[in-house]
Formats: sequence, structure tokens, C-alpha cells
Amino acid sequence: MRRGTTSSDTRFIGAFQQTSRLQRLIERQRPCTAHAARYFELIRERLGELVADGLEEAFLVRSVRDAIRRQLESLADTGTGDRNRAEMRARIVRLADDPAEIAAFRALVIRRLS
Repeated sequence: MRRGTTSSDTRFIGAFQQTSRLQRLIERQRPCTAHAARYFELIRERLGELVADGLEEAFLVRSVRDAIRRQLESLADTGTGDRNRAEMRARIVRLADDPAEIAAFRALVIRRLS
């Protein structure tokens, strides 16, 4: 264990690595807009698992609160959002001129829909 980390920190890091299973499940369900309830149910289940595995509930609550706060602050920063959208549009225009990129995009869409 690195100096300055606790066993709780180590469990937290491991828990986040396992959370990718949850993210993959959510990714597969994204096309439907009616999955908000399921999304929160999955989060509730995962948080319950983490607490049952010994992660400090107070630490987990603060972590989730801070992550949500950062997300909301980034959404409220319209200047950054405008810049990001402009960069994304420029990238899409560049990629649209390349037949190999179009083929890669189509393959990605087919893979995600499968």
C-alpha cells in the first residue's frame, strides 16, 4: 500500500474498477430514454455492495456528492460546453472527409447495436 493510503482507499479504488461492469450495462441500455429508474436502481445496488464490502458510507457519500457537483459545475459552464461542441464539430467534419474513418464509425455503430 502506498504511503498515505488506507485500506479504505484501496477498497475504493478496487470498487471503481469493478464499477466498469455497471457502466457497460448502462452503455448497452442508453438508446432508451425510459431507463432513468433502472440507472438509479443500478447505482443504489452498487453503492449497497460497496458499503457491504466495508467501504465507509460517509466517504462514499462525500465522493458521490463531489462527483455530482463537478458534473453539474461543468454543465453550468456554457463557455466550456460551447468550445467542446465546436471542437467536436470540427473533428467530425475532418473525419467525414476520410473514407476509412467513416467505415470505422459504421463498424462501431453496428457493434454497439449488436
